[in-house]
Amino acid sequence: MRQYVLLVLLFLSSVQTIAQPPATPRIPVTDNYFGMRVTDHYRWMENLQDSTVMKWFEAQDAYAENVFDGITGRDELLAEYNALDSAAKDRRWNVRKDGDVYLFLKWNIKGDSTQLVKRKGDNGQDEVVIDFKKMFPGKKMDPGLFEYSPETKYIVFYVFEGDHEAATLYFYNLSQRKFFPEQIRYSFGGYPNKTKFSHDGKGFFYWTVSVVNNKRDHNNSKALYHRIGTSSEKDKVLMSMEKYPDLYPGIDSSHWHEVSADPGFNYLILQSAEYIFIAPYSELASDRINWKVLKRPDDKLGQLIIRSGTAYFLAKNVPNQQLVKCNLSDLKKISFETVVPEGKHKFDNLSATKDYLLLRYTNGVTSWFKQYNTNTGKLVDASIQGQGIYLPTRISENDNEIRLDRIYWNQPGSAYHYNTETGKFIKSDINDLTDYAGIDDLRVKETEVPGHDGVMIPLSIIYHKNTILDGQAVCVLYAYGSYGTVNNPWFYSDRLIYCKRGVVFAVAQVRGGGAKGETWRLGGFKATKPNTWKDFISCAEWLIKNKYTSSNHLIAEGGSAGGITVGRAITERSDLFAVAINRVGVTNTLRYGFTPGGAANSGEFGSVKDSMECRYLYEMDAVYHVEDRIKYPAVLNTAGMADGRVEASQPGKFAAALQHASSSNKPVLLQVYFKGGHFGETGKTKNVNAANEMAFALWQAGHKDFQLKKD
Repeated sequence: MRQYVLLVLLFLSSVQTIAQPPATPRIPVTDNYFGMRVTDHYRWMENLQDSTVMKWFEAQDAYAENVFDGITGRDELLAEYNALDSAAKDRRWNVRKDGDVYLFLKWNIKGDSTQLVKRKGDNGQDEVVIDFKKMFPGKKMDPGLFEYSPETKYIVFYVFEGDHEAATLYFYNLSQRKFFPEQIRYSFGGYPNKTKFSHDGKGFFYWTVSVVNNKRDHNNSKALYHRIGTSSEKDKVLMSMEKYPDLYPGIDSSHWHEVSADPGFNYLILQSAEYIFIAPYSELASDRINWKVLKRPDDKLGQLIIRSGTAYFLAKNVPNQQLVKCNLSDLKKISFETVVPEGKHKFDNLSATKDYLLLRYTNGVTSWFKQYNTNTGKLVDASIQGQGIYLPTRISENDNEIRLDRIYWNQPGSAYHYNTETGKFIKSDINDLTDYAGIDDLRVKETEVPGHDGVMIPLSIIYHKNTILDGQAVCVLYAYGSYGTVNNPWFYSDRLIYCKRGVVFAVAQVRGGGAKGETWRLGGFKATKPNTWKDFISCAEWLIKNKYTSSNHLIAEGGSAGGITVGRAITERSDLFAVAINRVGVTNTLRYGFTPGGAANSGEFGSVKDSMECRYLYEMDAVYHVEDRIKYPAVLNTAGMADGRVEASQPGKFAAALQHASSSNKPVLLQVYFKGGHFGETGKTKNVNAANEMAFALWQAGHKDFQLKKD
């Protein structure tokens, strides 16, 4: 195999224009899954610590860069990306409120730095408390989130120093304007709607993970409690596999992601995607915590909020979900009762203020709210209005105000504050709303498309008002389709770049996502997962039939778990698409569970240890469905070497399989982010990579402004 790579590198150094991709060795390894024999020709690629494997990825990336450099229009795209960044306003997020004082993080564009800002009143003057670039010169400091204690005025920053998504905790005394001496690496689980400080504001709950080869690894992770101002070596272990090996059968440390307390400090909460354990807060002083299970997978419970000894859950046991509660006075006898029954529309989000629960309902593109008084049990409509989806965020545990960020396909996000007690709903001055030129020319069509089995699939279509819909427009079709996730109607500035060039952008809410509730999620889950990519195919066919585009101009796009959607769509219907974009995509599901980031996802996709689920995984696996001498579309795969969620071997294998098998003579590329993680690279290279991706897609989709440069 080393000889192959040396030949590739010599080839790359000897020519300027590369007609064919680098050679890739095929070394067959055959597995037997309960009688189902599957041959993997690229198992060697999973050893990312092997220098030969890394050289293969380097050769693939060099090949891709060579292709990008030969496309006309790429440099103009990069200039537009940079111009949009320059037009953007300073970004503000992570708002906290203490009396009439607001604290928030601000990205200062001109200074290229993150700042902690203090403001008296919503429309007061900004006071920069910390400028991280100035305070830590020469050190890249990127605080993504912070937690705040009004009791002590202590702040804990989650500072991201790499691309592995694990953070370093920095502790700060706002009253004294100075940092505490200790720092804690590597923490994971910054969730702004959780109570992370102790009752006295001097302690902090956190989760720690290990980082191996710049990747987050949940093995041997721990939940801990830290007294601020002391050494982390003294931190109390609240959960670890070593200390609590028999906490509950079937749970290992890779599943956990959150430890916190309730706002009344009556309970400790230990949480994963499938389980929640609870214990009296008083046991924080004990050597061992007597954890009791509150939620199991079979309970089908979602978000948890605790108020005055009562636990409220968003319940998934009915299609449109409902609100249930249980009394926590006796943890040995937990029983649930319905508070707000299922309604006509999906109840998809539960948030809270001091005295109220806020229930969000949605049809996928617009949201509305009801509010429930936890003291009186009264349920009323909330006075929140406006097109789009509102994203609620807690800003204080001590009053009834909540922050709402409104999003829609053709509207940059705007922020509002809503008081659940008074009903006052006002637009906030603490926002980053940018008035991009040309945004008023975007049009949106919301429709539903019949699937292969007659089920109606929500489809959103965004395009420029002057685009001629005669079947000749280039169209991007995007979908995800896992974990019950809804593709919220978020505005992205790069859609302006697409749409001004006459490109149609469509978003399909395929099954496996959560657009139509729990039934919709289960309609694309394990055994029913084929509905996910079949829905995608149905939307593609509808767009072609209704003259939004044609197969010669259609771009399939997805990423992460959306790699299943795109990968299987083009392996099942290779004739339907001109080009596909597979961003850090899961495309080798039979092997995903053997990777650090994939091990915890067996609950979503299945396990090779199960005789039926291994067959579901095979059906989802795009790599093993690539067939020789098929005319596949052009494909751009991306991979991040610091990606702790989807290992680089997943898109790498897919690229290699397509390069070997395709008879269409269309390029199959692998762009590698050697310093990037699951969300690509930051800094100056971010826009370069985006321009490369868009230029390649438009070139292969036949856009007139993007062709190969003439020699």
